[in-house]
Amino acid sequence: MKFTLPLVTAALFATSASAGFFASCKPNWTIFDNKLTAECRQINGAYRKTQMDMNLCVANDNGRLVGRDNGNYLRSCYSCAQGGLRIVDAPYNSFLQCMCVSSSGKEAPTEVDLDPFLQNVDGYLSCYGHRGAPV
Repeated sequence: MKFTLPLVTAALFATSASAGFFASCKPNWTIFDNKLTAECRQINGAYRKTQMDMNLCVANDNGRLVGRDNGNYLRSCYSCAQGGLRIVDAPYNSFLQCMCVSSSGKEAPTEVDLDPFLQNVDGYLSCYGHRGAPV
């Protein structure tokens, strides 16, 4: 069976885009203010440093982080970092954790798994049709 380069490239792209960013980006991503920075694999196998404005991807839904287009989570969340509240001995993972304020004014820690909605598209982070920028 012969495969042509465009078919193999298309298959590689489809796999990395549908699997979420964590499968095809280096695990030591960082977040500062609203900018998530990661090194993500391109179709050609090389890595590109890319940055995504997470206000375009994440919302605070009454004290709970959720994936949402143009969510603007930093209006009511702070102290965000990589890591899940329930994940022990896993320093690198796809969870974003923050302190968020609910509509009643209560502050509490919360987390969201970014993998279901944050993708790697040929070395660029993307969510809900928004594409990140190279760094």
